[in-house]
Amino acid sequence: AGDLVIYQHGPTDFTNEVEALRIDSSGRVGIGTSSPDTSYLFEVSGAIPAIMTSTSTATSPTYGGLAVQRKTNTNGNGTGISFLLEDAGNVATEYGYIGGIIESNTAGSEDGGLLFATTLNNARTERLRIDSAGTIISSKASGIFFKNSSGGTSATQIQVSNTGGDIRVGVESSSGGAIQVGTS
Repeated sequence: AGDLVIYQHGPTDFTNEVEALRIDSSGRVGIGTSSPDTSYLFEVSGAIPAIMTSTSTATSPTYGGLAVQRKTNTNGNGTGISFLLEDAGNVATEYGYIGGIIESNTAGSEDGGLLFATTLNNARTERLRIDSAGTIISSKASGIFFKNSSGGTSATQIQVSNTGGDIRVGVESSSGGAIQVGTS
């Protein structure tokens, strides 16, 4: 089977056609390119990045936006968005990932989590997960780290609060790296 190609042309000029969309014989889709790369299922070529715009006027936060679906209902399975760039050999490589995961697939009371991963030694490595209860779970055995990258001399702090009060733990760089633990 051949490729399906859609051309764009002016309203009266059929001689200067420009290829607008191609679905090749392997099912890859390209917009603005006559040869979608084998690394991608969907490829947009050009200087302007692909932009998805939701024009929904619904007031509920559950309407509009981008939906990524994987046909599965097994606990522990998930789907997400990979962030690909080329490595030094010009090979498309995943450098980051954000995904959703099934925690419980019970109809009517489904639970899901959100995970964040980076790439380490060419392997996806989960770094942080927010479970369905809102608990933040770090994959680092030594805990969750927050870093003050502002370059200033202010303290880097972790603050945990509830209606009964709060606790803060931090390092004050302007005091020579003194460790501070307290409630204010």
